[in-house]
Amino acid sequence: MYHFNGKVALITGGTDGIGLAVATSFVAAGAKVLVAGRSVERGQKALKELLAQGGDARYVSADISEPDQVAKMVSTCIDAFGRLDFAVNNAAADFPL
Repeated sequence: MYHFNGKVALITGGTDGIGLAVATSFVAAGAKVLVAGRSVERGQKALKELLAQGGDARYVSADISEPDQVAKMVSTCIDAFGRLDFAVNNAAADFPL
């Protein structure tokens, strides 16, 4: 088992599926976690799950295809936890070529 006490992870697409499983693993290892996703409903549900496990977690609504929202996501993480140690880029977006 890894120990990430005092570390901070930001997980895009962290509100369900693989992203939420990763967030759950980080919480179990002692990390503070910010999950990001577009759906506020799924985000609030994920946050409740992480907090129920005793985690120190936050949720931010963000669309990674919007640069200003990505900047807000990162600054929200740093404002909340004072640092950022891990970024799990799990979300996907279609960008025009």
